[in-house]
Amino acid sequence: MNKYRIGIMHSDDFTVSELFKNLFTFKGYTLSEKLFYFKG
Repeated sequence: MNKYRIGIMHSDDFTVSELFKNLFTFKGYTLSEKLFYFKG
């Protein structure tokens, strides 16, 4: 996934704030998928 820059994590050295920013700005997920992300 990192090779093709798919999803929300594009590097191994990310912070929690980057995770939230990437999760909620990424247009490839629906709002419900974003909200249930942490349940998975």
